[in-house]
Amino acid sequence: FRNIIGLPTITSFTPTSGNTGTSITITGTGFTSATAVTINGNAVTSFTVNSDTSIAAVVPSGTDGPIRVTNAGGTNISSSNFTYTPTVFTTGTLTAFSKCSGLASAAQTFTVSANNLTANLVVAAYTGLEYSLDGTTYSSTLSIVPTSGTVASTTIYVRMTAASTSLTTGSIS
Repeated sequence: FRNIIGLPTITSFTPTSGNTGTSITITGTGFTSATAVTINGNAVTSFTVNSDTSIAAVVPSGTDGPIRVTNAGGTNISSSNFTYTPTVFTTGTLTAFSKCSGLASAAQTFTVSANNLTANLVVAAYTGLEYSLDGTTYSSTLSIVPTSGTVASTTIYVRMTAASTSLTTGSIS
């Protein structure tokens, strides 16, 4: 018995990172008879064989790892990993804060949500500000635990600290 189809080869893929729905182009050889494309063993959402040397594939949910292409001759694995990236969304606009000396300012709010997380979502302190999830208990940072990689839309309360005397412009990260 002789394998005349040959093992597929993967020479590169681009982009090397993305999230659910990202279209990646896989370059190599032996793709004409491709029957499966996976990322870390998870089937891509869909794939199209463009030619013997090119496949377009759509990234499934939450998958980091090597890309595999299978044809009748077997399976080959990429030499590098695809990196799945989280997506964080914020809505709302903060206006200028005003306050009396020695007192915290009135709170303002914005919302945050995220998906594809592999760790907690941390809202980091901007000098002179403090944050809360309930509008009562404030701290310099917040750590929100995702559920299955997702943080649902969450209201964040932000105010100037009692010790703060002024703020320069900047971004909350």
